[in-house]
Amino acid sequence: MQNQVKSRSVNAGARIKHTVKAGESLASIALREYGDARFARLILTINRGEVANRCDGFNNYAFIFPSQILLLPTTEEAQIYQRQFFTETSRAKFDLAHYARPAMPSDIIPAVVLNSFSISNNEVDQHVELESTAKKLEAAKLEQKQAAAAREEQLRAAKERAERVKAEFIKAEEVRLAAEQERQDQWQAASKLASQRPHLHLVAENAAPNQQPDSNSHFNSNPPSTIDMTPPAAPQQAASKRESQRRVEIADDHELFFSQGTLEITSLSHYCRLMKFEAMEAQASLMIKLQVFDQNRWQTIASYVVQKDATQRLAHYSDGSFDFVNLELPRAVVKELSVSDFNRNWKNYTKVYFNHKEKTRLEQLTGPAKMMLHAV
Repeated sequence: MQNQVKSRSVNAGARIKHTVKAGESLASIALREYGDARFARLILTINRGEVANRCDGFNNYAFIFPSQILLLPTTEEAQIYQRQFFTETSRAKFDLAHYARPAMPSDIIPAVVLNSFSISNNEVDQHVELESTAKKLEAAKLEQKQAAAAREEQLRAAKERAERVKAEFIKAEEVRLAAEQERQDQWQAASKLASQRPHLHLVAENAAPNQQPDSNSHFNSNPPSTIDMTPPAAPQQAASKRESQRRVEIADDHELFFSQGTLEITSLSHYCRLMKFEAMEAQASLMIKLQVFDQNRWQTIASYVVQKDATQRLAHYSDGSFDFVNLELPRAVVKELSVSDFNRNWKNYTKVYFNHKEKTRLEQLTGPAKMMLHAV
């Protein structure tokens, strides 16, 4: 290529129109008109709105077609471009393949069709952005739909689990109440049968050691001592009171499973557990119970109850009685203190409960014997 721009024979001070012929490219036009193929970049810059930029799958190239009209730069413009952009490294950096694609006869496209299909770079970017946004929206909708389906499945499983637990609990309570009723009926029947039998009397002869019995009399002159051996009547009132209190406690535990709040059950052993219930409303009731499995049901042996007006620690016994202590502590402190207390001392609470139960049972057994000894 030449170092100086070739002189233009026709109107060197103004741009002229050039009609592209088949086989020409921007590089060949620049080489023929200006003596250097690097002027193709200047021709493309002047005709940016007319020359399309296409890709064949591997490389981008300037697309021109036969009968296309291009404006060629003036000699002055070419000289300025040469002084500014032609350097020692510009030749190595020049992408000749981008400007060397020749115009083919099959590339002739009517101007009306070309203009109707011409898309600017901004329009392409907007189209790509819209497609990307649409895909993101579709993915978000799909994710929301899947999350909603998962939540519905979890709710359905939780509802089924709650119904199953409720049914099992009600069935167990019915069996226990039936057994209690059967035992009570048996006790009442035994008491009735004992009351219908004749009394047993123990007759003791209070004769002096040296006194001889009278052969003509069947009894001594001293009146006999008689001990009534009729079984004592069942404490119906106390038993009914304890049974009603147990029913109330069972109903309270049953309501916890279906109340609005957080219910946590922690197993401490195979026969002892920790139940913690906290209502959803702010400053609502808080109950922490320590329970043991006794007489085919879970029996509360100790509890912390936090209400709006009072906070108490209670010790429950097998006969239905209980002791309580009022606590003047904040709600958060009681919550942490109760859990820590039951986790560390549940064995001691269990021992106290069963010792009291055994003591009560022994008192019930030895009570009639003491009465008989007192009568003697």
